[in-house]
Amino acid sequence: MIHIKVDASYKNKKASIGVYIKNKGKKIKNRFQCKSKSSSEAELLAIYFGIKYVIKNNLKNIRIYTDNESNYKLIIGESHTNIDYMKKLIKEITNLLKGTSIEIMYISRKFNKEADKIASKRRKIKYYNTKISV
Repeated sequence: MIHIKVDASYKNKKASIGVYIKNKGKKIKNRFQCKSKSSSEAELLAIYFGIKYVIKNNLKNIRIYTDNESNYKLIIGESHTNIDYMKKLIKEITNLLKGTSIEIMYISRKFNKEADKIASKRRKIKYYNTKISV
C-alpha cells in the first residue's frame, strides 16, 4: 500500500500545497502554490493534485489521507455544498476516482504533520492554474 498525505496552507488567495508520499520506505515530498478562493478549496486542491500525481505516475494500491473532515465528507457524499466552484472541483475529484483503487481517508491533524510541514513552508516551487473544466 502506498500512503499519500496531503495538506494545504492558505493565505491571501494563494494556497501552498503539500503532498507527502511514502512507499516501501521511500519518501517523496512535493510542494507547489496555486490560486485559491478559500481555505476549503485549497484543501480540495491538495486532494486533487494528490490524485493527479497517482494517475500520472500509474501508481496502484493507493490511500490518500486528508485532515480536512468537511472536504472528506463532501467527496464521499456524506455532505453537500452550494458553492459552485467547490461543486465543480468535487465533481472533478470524484470523476478522477471512478475506476481506480484509490481510497480517500480522513485522519486527524496530528497524524498529518508531514504534509502540513511541506505545505507550510510556502516556497514557490511550481505554479498551477486551478481552472477545472467539467
